[in-house]
Amino acid sequence: MELIEKQQAELNEEHALYIKNMVDKAGQPFNAYAKFDKEENRPIFYRWNPGRKKEQGEARVVAKENKT
Repeated sequence: MELIEKQQAELNEEHALYIKNMVDKAGQPFNAYAKFDKEENRPIFYRWNPGRKKEQGEARVVAKENKT
């Protein structure tokens, strides 16, 4: 999937984009937010908008290694 110039500029300015109809490694379509990570020099994909604070009351999962 190729991005238009406006989308590329927004990613370079560290804005999050909602991209529809991408295809994962297994060939399954998905929609996600993308934000460019300059440290890793690649886009990072999110299920939620990383530019907005998560809604309060949302279920949060604790990683297995952090459980006591």
